[in-house]
Amino acid sequence: TKFASKVTLVHRRDSFRAERILQDRLFAHPRIKVLWNKAVERFAGDPLAGGLTHLDLRDTVTGAASELAVDGAFVAIGHAP
Repeated sequence: TKFASKVTLVHRRDSFRAERILQDRLFAHPRIKVLWNKAVERFAGDPLAGGLTHLDLRDTVTGAASELAVDGAFVAIGHAP
């Protein structure tokens, strides 16, 4: 949230394994939204139109495909990526 007005966290499961206090901080933040049971399949965009424009997502439960419009992306795994 230091670099964006809105953050969407894409998580492949339906819960976090992090310490509860860290989860509480995340859920309390007004500019963070969590998308549960989603996996990023592809970072997509047009280099001539400014680069990254969206993420292609796959639902890890149903397999349904969706798209998320983005202006940027940070890839991180775990509390200390």
